Amino acid sequence: MNFLRQFARFWGGFFFLLAIFFMLVTLIFLFTGRIAQPIGLSWYQSAPFSLNQTQVITQRYFFPAIWDYMFVPILKMSGWKGLPALTILCFVIGTVLRNVPSRKKSFRGSFK
Repeated sequence: MNFLRQFARFWGGFFFLLAIFFMLVTLIFLFTGRIAQPIGLSWYQSAPFSLNQTQVITQRYFFPAIWDYMFVPILKMSGWKGLPALTILCFVIGTVLRNVPSRKKSFRGSFK
């Protein structure tokens, strides 16, 4: 049971760091004026090779539908709408996973 808690806390920390990353990207886009552009266009203008590699890795090693039905709609969103949503989603997932209880609470002795 302790292994599952550590596993959940690890992934919770990962999602929490991902939320901080998305928050920083949102602030950078806000200050550079790219916040109104689609996320995919901004990513392609910044680093086209990494966008292409992400697509290849996702389609080749995971599942092609993940790219088509998850990544493409997010990449088509404008930055002011998509990046804060990703930040909040990753923060909530990270918080939930990091706060997984270690074991069931025992009620012995509480009904005296």
